[in-house]
Amino acid sequence: MTDSPDTTEKIVHLPTNGGSDGDDGARNARKNVIPFQAPLAKTVLPDRAGPFAFTVFAKTDIIGRDKFGAQYRDEKVLVDPDAELEDGCLIITQFKHGTPSMVSWRRTGRDVHGRFVRTGDPHEAYLCGGRWRYDDSDLQSGSVRILGRVIGPPRQEPVLG
Repeated sequence: MTDSPDTTEKIVHLPTNGGSDGDDGARNARKNVIPFQAPLAKTVLPDRAGPFAFTVFAKTDIIGRDKFGAQYRDEKVLVDPDAELEDGCLIITQFKHGTPSMVSWRRTGRDVHGRFVRTGDPHEAYLCGGRWRYDDSDLQSGSVRILGRVIGPPRQEPVLG
């Protein structure tokens, strides 16, 4: 790194030949990684929780991997079943009678086939955890259950593998 002549900011020179000039290109690339703080997901503050709030054990974050797949943290989470869902909020959901999981929730503005629909349309699909799409028919069939919105301080969205 060298100082630029007219300012005090640093200029980083990366090798363009893959590090064949005796410098390890991979080592230099790691030096130039900018840390990224993920935005916090929305939760219900404890003083605004409804009267029917309950606790549930849910899978929240990946804490490791083994040959069988991801290992998750089991966490006791306070849930408000009556809180209104909004884009970027954390919810506890259960897929096909599986283990409850904490995921982020978003509207998509599209149906399950990818066609644009109006917000609030009965055919609008929702996105859980950034990858699972569902619509009202999935809720009615029981393949997806939304237990409620997470109560507590805002936190990062969990990364589920």
